Amino acid sequence: MQVYYDWAKKIKEKAPGIASALETDLLAGMRRGAQEHWWHSLRALNAAKRRCETRNEDFVRFGTLWKGFGALLGCDAKRERERDASEAAGRCTRLECEYHRKPTGKQLSRCKGCGVYYCSRECQVA
Repeated sequence: MQVYYDWAKKIKEKAPGIASALETDLLAGMRRGAQEHWWHSLRALNAAKRRCETRNEDFVRFGTLWKGFGALLGCDAKRERERDASEAAGRCTRLECEYHRKPTGKQLSRCKGCGVYYCSRECQVA
């Protein structure tokens, strides 16, 4: 991860027109990938970190690096968190569910106790 971060940073620091076409294309591809996957990965990483009984320095180090990498590629955690919250009503809360990342197309149920959304009895009790 550190290598990709350093590489992307080096390309971004080049004056306009100095980066090669290959470097520009690769950086653009990394940005497109980050738009789709960065926030979900950061959220999963934070959830795993919370499940650890003790402070795990690897999670802390990787989380910091992942946040910086996303910022370098134009991702903004606050903006993504707000967008994710606004879309949450259309997605199942259970990470393993197929409808966690895409809308179900139907009305989801909401837990009266904790407020999470779920699409089925299986997801409710999981």
